[in-house]
Order: sequence, then C-alpha cells, then structure tokens
Amino acid sequence: MPTPNQVRKAFQKRLEKAGEYFIVKQPADLGNHSGVVKVPDTESMVYARLVNGQVIEVFNDIAPNIYNWKVYIGRDKSQPTFTKVLESRWVYNIAQTVAYVLFHHRQHEYPNPDTVWIMRDQFMPLLVLPAGGFTVKLFGDTVYQPSMLYPIRVLDTVLDMSAYVNLTTANYVLLELATSGAINYVVGDSYTDIVALRLAAPIPTPTQGNFPICAIEFYAGQTEIRRDSTERNIIDLRMFTSEVHPTAGTQINIAAADTPLDADLFGFWDVVDSALKQISFAGLKALITALFNTHFEPLTANVPREFDAWIIDGALAVTTDAAPAIWATRPMKLAACYIFGDDPGSAGSTIVDINLNGTTIFTTSGNRPELAWDDSDGWALSGDPEVIDVAIGDKLSVDIDQIATGASRFRIALMEMVNELVYDLDNKLVVIEVEN
Repeated sequence: MPTPNQVRKAFQKRLEKAGEYFIVKQPADLGNHSGVVKVPDTESMVYARLVNGQVIEVFNDIAPNIYNWKVYIGRDKSQPTFTKVLESRWVYNIAQTVAYVLFHHRQHEYPNPDTVWIMRDQFMPLLVLPAGGFTVKLFGDTVYQPSMLYPIRVLDTVLDMSAYVNLTTANYVLLELATSGAINYVVGDSYTDIVALRLAAPIPTPTQGNFPICAIEFYAGQTEIRRDSTERNIIDLRMFTSEVHPTAGTQINIAAADTPLDADLFGFWDVVDSALKQISFAGLKALITALFNTHFEPLTANVPREFDAWIIDGALAVTTDAAPAIWATRPMKLAACYIFGDDPGSAGSTIVDINLNGTTIFTTSGNRPELAWDDSDGWALSGDPEVIDVAIGDKLSVDIDQIATGASRFRIALMEMVNELVYDLDNKLVVIEVEN
C-alpha cells in the first residue's frame, strides 16, 4: 500500500502534467542537411533537424530563418496536431550571434523600409544639449588636431550661458575648444530680431586653430535654450574644423552648419584650386603653410641620452684616470652626468671629475658629480658642464677627487644632448633622434 508521501508526490506530478501548455517540446536546429532553411513555395514553413539527424518541416513565425539557429519545436494544447517552432534556444554560439546581428541591422540600412537616419545629435563626443533655462551640458571627449601640441581631454561640463541673453536684438555665441583646452566663447554680431532675418544671420568665425563645437542662438524674449523638434537654438558644428577655414573676418553661413555641401564652401575651394595652378613651389609652400599650419621645418626638443659610462669596481681611491678613457667616435654635445654608488660608504661624499683632452669640463667645481654616503637614492646628477662640444677623436677621462669612507663599486654615466620630436610634412609626430 503506498505511503501518504508517495500519494502526495504522484498527485503533484499529475497536477504539473495537466498544467503544462506544451504537449511535446524538443530541441532542434533550423535547416536541412544541405543548409536550406525555408521550405520552397511556402510562406512560413522551415526545415528543422532533430537530435537524431531526422529532418522535418515545421511552422515558424518566431525565429529568424538562419541555418543552424537553435530552437525548441513541438506541439501545444491549442493545436495538438500542428508542429511548430515554440521558442529560440539561447546557447553560447559566436557564429550564431553574429548571424543574428547581421539579420537585425540590415533592416535599418538604406534603402530598407526601417532605415535609421542618424543626426549629429546621436553622437555623444562634444555634444551640447539644453540643461534647463540658459544652461547647457557639454559631453566630454578627447580632441586632437594639428594646431594642438597634444590631445586635449574635455570633461562633462555644465555651462551657464545666461550672460549672453539679449533683451532687444539677437545673435549667436560660438563655443569652441581652444588649443589650451579651455572653452572659448565668440560673440557674433547683433541683428534684427525678426525670424526671417534671424535664421539667415551669420555664425561667428571660429578662431584659427581652435576646434568649433556649436553656436547657440539668443534672441529677444527667449526664455530658455532649446534643441528639439519645436525649436533648435543650438547649431552643431562638430564636423567643421578651423584648420581649413577661410581667412579671418569671414563668417560661416548658417546653412553651411547643417550641410557640408554648401556652395560657399565649394566656392572657397574653387578659388584655392585656381590659385594652385598659377603659383610657384615657394608660393605653394607658403599657401599650404598658411591654410593648414603645416610644419615644413622640424620642430625639435633637446633631451639627454646616455652614450657611455665608466665602471669602477672595488674600493675607491683618490686618483687620476680612475678608469680606461672613452674616445669620441662622433661629434656630440655633453650634458649633466649621473653618478651611481653600489656602496656609497659610511661617511662623507664621493666627488669625481670628468676631463676632455685632460681639462675638466666643470670649470665651476661645484657642478662636479657628487654622491653623499647617506643619499637614500644611491645616485645623483651633476650640474651642467661648461665645456660641452666634443669632436671625433677627443678623449674623455675620469678622476676621483674625493671619496666617502668605505665607498666602492661606482658607475659614472656620460650623457649627451640629442634632438627629438620631429614633425613630418603631414604634421604627424615622428619620434626619432638626430645628430646635433
């Protein structure tokens, strides 16, 4: 006789079975063995492969018709004789995921009926949106263009524009990123506050070298800054760069702010094209330099670099020619030297001198490399030498003028000045070393 617990379990199992919506549910992959998914001459029938490899035809109005798409197929109580795709079977499968993304994105591409048209407002970097009243929010990004010495990082910022509100006339205020990283405001000319004139008013010209972000419209009676389907007081200029802008004093027409194909812009390049055909190479060089701020001469910075070193093993002693001489194999300019001590001693300091062809390069004796016994870093940098020019065949030697008690195992590094940071003709930074 069954126990009460067994009766309860059996009753629970029958309840669960009666409550199930699906009569049959099993896994399958879409497509037959030839890779065909859709059954020819049907509207919504597809091939599906069962786990045992059998291919059957099922109804599908849920899953994309992609070969190998993982699904559950079966029958439910509403149509007990009709086999169909019940749901997608979400398994980790990279190829399948990529196929699904491809399936989805095509419907949003031109000329498909669900085409998504992207406005500049969709792009977050340096986007300016109203933040209530006469404040706007600038979304940050990293900006770089040839006039900037280095990329500039702009943080998210809320800007108060209330100081530019006009009570009687109207104008535009241009927001631009200066090469220093600061937000610069360029106030445009005032004009009559009539809608027809207002919409045709010029936007201030960006400062040469600065990066234009947007122009904000102000007019009499304005209560807030808007950027919506009803009114747009913010004109996006992020696709423009002042690096190729015409000469100062001109202004961007408001129509050009919404379309790069403005006739005025093409007119400017027609003038440039005509001029290029008539000028000499020197004139061309001057024109391109003026327009694009291109560097035709290298821009360099002097930096020190080690080219050789003396290593003195064992205990130090006051002496001349403390290590083998170093002979110059090329012209160079000397820089401050480093002195390193593996055991800097227990009292006093160690001082060395460097000679060029037998004469010290430190005419100011206080500039000689010196390392105190209690220097926690274990190294020191000399002052700048007064004698710096070295020619091929010159002899460099080292003397030990003073030693710390018990000092041993020292290294004196010779440094030279080299030029780095060279710009090529495309204004790209090329880090190389060149001889002085």
